[in-house]
Amino acid sequence: MKSFTRSFNPFTLFSRSILSRSIGVALFALAAINATPASAVIVMGGNGNNTGPDPFGLDAYVGQFGTVGNYTAAVPISPHYFVTAAHLGHSTTFTYNNGTSTPTTYTVAYVGSENDLAVYKIVGPGSFSLYAPIFTSTTVVGQSLVTIGDGVARGQQINGGWAWTTNKTVDTWGTNTVSYFAYGNTLSERYLAFDFNRTVDGSGNVTDPNEAVLAGNDSGGPTFLYDSVTHRYELGGINYGVDGIANSRNGTPTAAALYDTTGYYLYDPNTGTYDTPGSGPVSSYATDITAHLGFLQSTLGAEYSPASVPEPGAIALLGTLCLTGAGFIARRRTRS
Repeated sequence: MKSFTRSFNPFTLFSRSILSRSIGVALFALAAINATPASAVIVMGGNGNNTGPDPFGLDAYVGQFGTVGNYTAAVPISPHYFVTAAHLGHSTTFTYNNGTSTPTTYTVAYVGSENDLAVYKIVGPGSFSLYAPIFTSTTVVGQSLVTIGDGVARGQQINGGWAWTTNKTVDTWGTNTVSYFAYGNTLSERYLAFDFNRTVDGSGNVTDPNEAVLAGNDSGGPTFLYDSVTHRYELGGINYGVDGIANSRNGTPTAAALYDTTGYYLYDPNTGTYDTPGSGPVSSYATDITAHLGFLQSTLGAEYSPASVPEPGAIALLGTLCLTGAGFIARRRTRS
């Protein structure tokens, strides 16, 4: 997990203050991968994951950064550049379908980073013909979102939610709404925060089964925001972390997707302990792209063109984006 002063260690929590709450778990890739098929982004309904293509074709923009068995998600944003989470460390390979059914592996190099947003560039042959549009709207909080990752699965039910497993698979997706902004040490270190809210009907049935929360290994994956002007989903965030919790005061950290943290304790960066009584859902966090537009423009140079990009529907995806059977409930909410 991410630490600014210590080495990475899966399921180890770090002390990074985000408003009154701490992002307790950075979603770093696990060193040991269980090959059993599993989920990534965890959702409220069904078996806890959406393994098929998302209903908007956004998974076409997601590639695999790193080597097989130890990769994370990353997203092309121009013909030669892609972005991922900086805390994941470096690799020299990026595998991407590029709007086809055949993956291509590119040789890439690190270009630079700002806070947890890292930029890489193709240095060998080839280029990206399909890359994600960049969200540039100033209206962020309250926007509908689709988030994609390739992290761990939803496991057994526990009080207030579900435990994580250690299983990992290909990209899965979920939906949510930006609940609020969260900040790190500076105003530029800004994150999109979205709560894992559970709503039910009169019979107790979940009304938003696609409600999403991030989990281990989801770092580097994209969070797309809906732009009401361009009428499409655009890259608005890069997945970063989720609230850290413990099942007792100053107890052992618990890796879980919780819609109700009552009875648990949140990490307090001021004391370095889990001593803040929980209430309401955990929040997930993605690095806010709109806080880094200047950095992207200066880094990409002539290739920075957020408004003019190929659309997924304009490239033949050979049936991989069949948009069937996936509901989407867009709703605004306030933070609990």
